[in-house]
Amino acid sequence: MSAAHSLPWRTAAELVSDDERAVLWRAGQLFWLLHGDQADCYRRYRAWDEHADTDTEGLYRRIFVFDCARRYGKDWLCLCIKLEDAIRRPGSIHTYATAFAKDIAEIVVPLMDDLLAHDCPDEIRPEHKTTRMGETAGYYFPNGSIIKLVGIDKNPNGLRGRGSDGGVVTEAAFVKQLEKAALSVIYPQFQGRPWARLILQSTAPDTRHHAYDKTFIPDAKVRGAYVFRTIDDNPLLDETEREHFIAAAGGRDHPTAQREYFGLRVREEKTKLVPEFSITKHVVDHIPSPEWGDTYVGGDPGMRDLFGMVWGYWDPERAKLRVQLSWAKRNAGTRTVAVVMRGSEVALWGGAVPNEWGDDELDIYAEAMQVTRPGSWTEVVGMATQWWDDTAIRTAPYMRVSDTDVRLLADLSQDHGIEVSPADKTGTAEASLYNLRDWFANDRIEIDEIGGALLIEHLTEGEWNPNRTDYLRSESYGHFDLIDALRYLVRHVDRERIARPPDHILDPTLQRAILHDRSSATAQALNATLTRRNRWQR
Repeated sequence: MSAAHSLPWRTAAELVSDDERAVLWRAGQLFWLLHGDQADCYRRYRAWDEHADTDTEGLYRRIFVFDCARRYGKDWLCLCIKLEDAIRRPGSIHTYATAFAKDIAEIVVPLMDDLLAHDCPDEIRPEHKTTRMGETAGYYFPNGSIIKLVGIDKNPNGLRGRGSDGGVVTEAAFVKQLEKAALSVIYPQFQGRPWARLILQSTAPDTRHHAYDKTFIPDAKVRGAYVFRTIDDNPLLDETEREHFIAAAGGRDHPTAQREYFGLRVREEKTKLVPEFSITKHVVDHIPSPEWGDTYVGGDPGMRDLFGMVWGYWDPERAKLRVQLSWAKRNAGTRTVAVVMRGSEVALWGGAVPNEWGDDELDIYAEAMQVTRPGSWTEVVGMATQWWDDTAIRTAPYMRVSDTDVRLLADLSQDHGIEVSPADKTGTAEASLYNLRDWFANDRIEIDEIGGALLIEHLTEGEWNPNRTDYLRSESYGHFDLIDALRYLVRHVDRERIARPPDHILDPTLQRAILHDRSSATAQALNATLTRRNRWQR
């Protein structure tokens, strides 16, 4: 039987006699239905399967990933594995979940019919049942096993159950909340079943920030639970047919062909929210705080998405907005926002923290910013950055601006003494985004490599949804809220203002000379200015 592993299934199946087929079906041995390369993937999976629950590396030791291009035959491979599992373990319950419900009728059921047509004995042949009378759709085996069929987009609750002996999520890179589905719904059902395994299989995602790539593939690679295949690995396609499909996708160098058939993580420029952003041009090693500068905080509130904030200042000499820090968090409460906002301001630009802030606020700040907890707030305060408002010298920030969330802005003002102006949202959001793109195109923005790391990720990964009606939502990056926080900030930057006061305000000798002649209008104005300054400083 070993010869069958290196041959396409049509030849391999022909090497197995009718009597042998019946014996292999009853034993749950279906490798002979696989083409040569699938058989290699199968052997790697079964070798991992034998010791998966004893692995010490990685987090998700019961998950295996088949990262395979279209036209490879990954559903055929995974259905063979699930048929084997259901036959080998009587009374077991399995799930075969598709990202889209339509794929059950269009792909899974026809493939299963083809598999069973290869001489599956009647006494073990499962019956296909559709959803009715409260019965779960799927394949019901004479030995009591079930393979449930679930279309996640239409029936996410179909993944739930009291227990599971294993499952497959097909086209996992197109499941919107894959982490939740895999780790919060399916994985807990494996408790008490050390043999239970979950297979995630998919073509490359059309976004670069999906949990399939960010969470599951790196973990699977560490554990040796990962297989990668392209269209070139499918021996059932001759060269003419293979090149036809590649050409229809734009050719081997086209992003669509590279993603769909060769598993490359590439995007087309037209899908990017800010294609003008360049790490080479717009990211710098370190942005120190200036002695004088108009400092800004931009925010984009969110609960379902992320609450995003960016901190920076306008440098008139270089005509650049210099972004020093970014932060984003899902489900951030008003108190956390207040502590992060004010705490980061004083860390960057000096100033005073509220008198009532103590250990609790230090804990919130350290956890939110993922830094070592300071011993006191005095350890946080950075070098003072000042600005002149035509009446007094003040410390940062010059302006805070945020997307309009009336309750949040009111709570920040009333409960925390933090004044935030509502963002200017005249015109369309797309027009505002084009304004931000123009700033990058004209090299008006610099971002600190370390402090702005999250913003850099949002700018790099941000994409339109397929219809270009809204930003694509991401498990990792929410609604790319830091991009919005930055575009709100940009609309409020006053590029004509000079933060440094006139020389006579800073020159003590000149101040004394003017004040000596107290009858002059200049002296009276300056005296009023200094009086206001001293009152503010107290």
